[in-house]
Amino acid sequence: PLPSIKTVQLLANTIARQKMQKLNCAECFLINRNGELTEGSSSNFFAIKDDTVYTPPLKDCLEGTVRGAIIELCKKNGIKVMEKSIKYSTLKDYNEAFWTNAPHQIVPIKTLDSFRFQCIGKITQKLIDLIQKHKS
Repeated sequence: PLPSIKTVQLLANTIARQKMQKLNCAECFLINRNGELTEGSSSNFFAIKDDTVYTPPLKDCLEGTVRGAIIELCKKNGIKVMEKSIKYSTLKDYNEAFWTNAPHQIVPIKTLDSFRFQCIGKITQKLIDLIQKHKS
């Protein structure tokens, strides 16, 4: 309910992370009561459809530094980016997906439950290249 308050709202993320590790998954994602994907246990989520990058709005997720950098890189490099709620049930409509956090930067997603994505798609690859240049 209060993703921006990092110190008191990480219980769900911690429980999800413990379950994820038991299942040998790279990351797990949280879904709110409206069926919208909000964030990962320690990451931000991005999905790509029709050459537009989508990420949940800050009202639904913790503001990550890499998340902000990706949004800025998209804007500076002519890549359409939208902060928009993403219904879990609509993931089949997206071509590419990735998650971000400070230690890993950008991690492409090949599968998320039964949903399959192009790994690594052209926009994801472009963003990987841009973030690496940005770090230098």
